[in-house]
Amino acid sequence: IALTMQTQREGDVLKATLTVRNRLPHAYPTGAPFRNFFIRVATYDKDGKQLWKNYKVHPIKDDPKAAFWLTLGDKDGKPTVPPKATQILADSRLKPNEVRTIEYEIPLEGATKIVRAEALYDLLLPPIKAKMKGKLPEDLLMPKLAAAAEVRL
Repeated sequence: IALTMQTQREGDVLKATLTVRNRLPHAYPTGAPFRNFFIRVATYDKDGKQLWKNYKVHPIKDDPKAAFWLTLGDKDGKPTVPPKATQILADSRLKPNEVRTIEYEIPLEGATKIVRAEALYDLLLPPIKAKMKGKLPEDLLMPKLAAAAEVRL
């Protein structure tokens, strides 16, 4: 995937426009439905201290427009695992060659010097990660950087 960001200052707000582009001929992420990726947008001061972030725990709950995954359902329409799935409940993944734009209005503090956006690929959804903690190597539970964009103010 490719990630770009444009920013525009308007008073005490920084308008950030992110463009994420799937350059693959298939959906991204693909594979098992628990594969996902999310975009973390954050501001930092000159020393690298984080001042603001687009979510608190994970974007699936806090900032769904920044989370991309497939949800399968059972015959009753409840989320389930692949062997029991009979339908697709939701699909926010990027389609082949899709370009999607995400916009933020970020409160600016005087100390804000850097705006960074990172697309992070995750092998497992957060609830599955919690269950697998201690059972899988820690590096498999950590998201991997897939793309990044940064603006210095």
